[in-house]
Amino acid sequence: MKKVIGRVSSVIVAVAMLCTSFAYAADSASVARVGAPKAAKGVFAMDVVTGKTLCAKSADKARPVASTSKLMTAYLVHEKIESGGGAWTDKVRITDKKLDKMSRLSPYGGSVRLTVGRLFTIRQLYILMLVESHNAASVQLGRWVSGSDKKFAKLMNKAADELGMKNSSFVNACGLDNLDYYNDLKIPYVGKRSDTNMMSPRDAAKLARALVTEHPSVLNTTKRATAKVKGRTIYTSNHILDYKNLMKKAKGLNVTGLKTGYIDRSGHCFIGTCKKKGRDRLVTVILNDSDRFNHTISIMKNIYKKNPEAV
Repeated sequence: MKKVIGRVSSVIVAVAMLCTSFAYAADSASVARVGAPKAAKGVFAMDVVTGKTLCAKSADKARPVASTSKLMTAYLVHEKIESGGGAWTDKVRITDKKLDKMSRLSPYGGSVRLTVGRLFTIRQLYILMLVESHNAASVQLGRWVSGSDKKFAKLMNKAADELGMKNSSFVNACGLDNLDYYNDLKIPYVGKRSDTNMMSPRDAAKLARALVTEHPSVLNTTKRATAKVKGRTIYTSNHILDYKNLMKKAKGLNVTGLKTGYIDRSGHCFIGTCKKKGRDRLVTVILNDSDRFNHTISIMKNIYKKNPEAV
């Protein structure tokens, strides 16, 4: 009897292990990855719900990311407000003449000047940063969050560590090169003169996932093609939202952001997000690709097409 029970138990264990193996294999095979565009230097796509990788190219190589790093600034603004440290209606008065210079000097400026003495709400600065990619607004937000550029850079790197971003480093709130700070803007910089904000494609996707998951209201701003701040109309830098040919190509994807970026060292970058009706939300990252918007749309479409059940 003991031998029979022993044999039965062995069979049960073997079957259970086999079922587990099949389940694991099925889970591993349940998501089909899509190809990355050849032109892009770095690519990553992720299912926001499951965290599964859906597309990857040079996923862990840190690269300059320019203004896409403003998503970390946005993340930390949300963290401060939602922890009770401030409010969207808080007002800040511009006191730094160099921020005024940054806000008006091409190619660093924007439609709205941060003139010394002018008052802005945190919401206004946030909209300027995410819709128009306003550099001076980003720097002012960083100072509001932590008190200084140096403290904010430290906070950005701490948040990156906490989010598991192993191949990232930050030196400022806006994504400009330190050389831009030194040569053109004459603003004191953090770190070395040669430094710039860096993220790997995988890390950028982790940041985007954390932002849209923990602070989904960000999409109310990043989905906007235009906005008004201080009586001026500003326009998005995400042309999937305002170029007719791209809007037509992206129809049904419901692209709602997230952030563009460009400096000479980074090339054209874009962190995107979409959620097709009845499907999981995606985040996509394309670094250094002159056709970033078309390639983003293609990746999104291909992921949904190849994963009709899993994503």
